Amino acid sequence: MIYQTNLYNYVEINEVSLNKQYLEKSFAELESKIGVSIQRGIDCLSMNSDFSNVEEVINLDDKEQLAFFLALQSIRTPYYREVSSNFLSFLDEVSPIFSSINNGFNDNELLFLYLNTGALERLSNYFLSNFHWMIGTIDVPEQAKLSHVRKSFVTDEFLISDNPIINFKHVINDKVSLEFGCPLSSKHILLLRDEFSPYPINESGRVSLNRNEIRIYNEYQCRFSTRKVIYNKKENLVKIKSFFNTFPRSLTHNGDSICVLT
Repeated sequence: MIYQTNLYNYVEINEVSLNKQYLEKSFAELESKIGVSIQRGIDCLSMNSDFSNVEEVINLDDKEQLAFFLALQSIRTPYYREVSSNFLSFLDEVSPIFSSINNGFNDNELLFLYLNTGALERLSNYFLSNFHWMIGTIDVPEQAKLSHVRKSFVTDEFLISDNPIINFKHVINDKVSLEFGCPLSSKHILLLRDEFSPYPINESGRVSLNRNEIRIYNEYQCRFSTRKVIYNKKENLVKIKSFFNTFPRSLTHNGDSICVLT
């Protein structure tokens, strides 16, 4: 099994922990490669904002790294924390070694154990194989029409938070459509939409978004932020503060429940 060949060398039974150095090195190497691909996409967008095809911005290698990033961020959620905890319970049953150290792992170590099953690779391949990759753009920045929306919602740029991956489920008749996204700049957002998407699929990969769609993506960033919401235009700071005054954290940070946007 995978954990037998790849994991035993990094478990210190006496200290009841994973080898911290190996753990930190593994995540650092992974995030370094991902960071290069994200920065390359951002640089490309800054030089070629009028691109006509997503492949002009994201090549195959960078696409694979971005898929890893989406997978890693998607796994680092309360739901997957619970999955990794259940995974350790499974290890208890198949190996007596883990029974003796069950209570000694912290969340990051549990996550690493779970990743050693190949979960990250499977999820990133799922993103590569089952979604249309697009870049949403703000071609004409606009404020919201309604005054009460304009007061608390940013619609003229993309916000990003310390929990950047957007995860929507669209219900259409008896089908559930998945959508993932991640802002790349104040004018561009990476979007992954599956075959059941309620939105038309543009084969070129470039999608012009309207202000209501931008509002929804930005609301998600605010709702699921942990500590930071990053903006570009100074005037939008007032709106972000108004959002959290109007929708306090106790109402907006629903990380363990379904997020419904209207």
